[in-house]
Order: sequence, then C-alpha cells, then structure tokens
Amino acid sequence: MVANGKILAIDDDETNLWLLKETLASKGYDVLTAESGEHGIALAISNKPDLILLDVMMPVMNGYATLKKLKDKPATRDIPVIMVTAVGGEYDKKLANSQGVAGYVTKPIDFTSLLAEMKRHLPF
Repeated sequence: MVANGKILAIDDDETNLWLLKETLASKGYDVLTAESGEHGIALAISNKPDLILLDVMMPVMNGYATLKKLKDKPATRDIPVIMVTAVGGEYDKKLANSQGVAGYVTKPIDFTSLLAEMKRHLPF
C-alpha cells in the first residue's frame, strides 16, 4: 500500500504527466494519469483516487467541463480536485473556486506549493 495516497493527474501534455508522476511517486504517492477529461473521469470512477490534479486547457473537454462531470457523479463528487494549470488569472481562480475546486496551482509547477496544497486535502 502506498503511504501517501492515490492521485489521479489529468493533463493533455505527456511531459506534464510524466513530471507529475515521477515527482509524486518519489514522494510515496500512487499516481494514475489520463490525457483527456473523458479518460480521467473513467479512471476516477474505476480507481477512486484520494485526490485529482486537473489541467484547465485541454482539447475536446476542458478542465471546467471535466470538473462539472466529476462533481455531478455520485462516485466522484467528493474527491478533492486541485487545478494545476497555466491559466492563472484572478477570474479563472474565482471561476474554479465557484465550481468546487479544492485548490489552484499554476504552471510551471512549484512542487513545494503543490505538495503543501495536496496535503491540505488528503484524508491522512
């Protein structure tokens, strides 16, 4: 069993997913990755992660549409979601907060800040 929990990272950029997976795995997290909102939703339902890291700017289904679907499903609505995105304006942060995100971290990722934000929302 992984001591720090199961994390699902949803981002359309392979490099970002690799960086998240490698860095978080080195800190003891079990990291699942998805390159689209639809795939991320399916993984969230089937794997019940403790926390989701979600990019905003993705093709087909952006992060806000993905978040809405996650919050609408009983199986995933209570999983905390942290937006990890290059979109860092005040409007975007307020929009994300109004839609139920647990946190908001901008890219390039400062892993010290991300880890602190994650620990605030993990149940252990």
